[in-house]
Amino acid sequence: MKILKKHKKILHILNGKKMILDKIENIQFYNGIGVRLKQAFEYITATDFSEMTSGRHEINAEMFVLVNDYITKTDIAKVLEAHKKYIDVQYLLKGKELIEYESYDNHLISQAYDEVNDYLLYKPYGTSKLKFTEGMVAVFFPEDLHMPGIIDGNPCSIKKIVVKVLIN
Repeated sequence: MKILKKHKKILHILNGKKMILDKIENIQFYNGIGVRLKQAFEYITATDFSEMTSGRHEINAEMFVLVNDYITKTDIAKVLEAHKKYIDVQYLLKGKELIEYESYDNHLISQAYDEVNDYLLYKPYGTSKLKFTEGMVAVFFPEDLHMPGIIDGNPCSIKKIVVKVLIN
């Protein structure tokens, strides 16, 4: 992956783990990472999601978007998800949540890979919590295990956009 020197936050480093975390207004600093990610960032900044219904919407052959509406919870199943075929570009339109996060190394799989829905689940240990607030973008690569939807204080209504970017 090409690291851009224009922006210090190109890779958010959290206890030695790497992923992208920034505000939407800084998204242009990440355009050099890859053509498809640049297209995902452009889609997010150019789209009015206010009238888009919850669910899956096709963008093109390499990308689709999930519009998610939910309430944060404390009773989240204690599993972290990872993907093999897609990179997650998450953009928080409304609300605030915590996302548990850790890197892929040496984790025990708790649920085998679901090829249709592109996820596998892992047992967490040593996770870090990311505070994800309105206007923030996070990019989770296949080696980035994550569990979104966790309450930060009081239950909160969330509207999140997840652009799924095909890797190959």
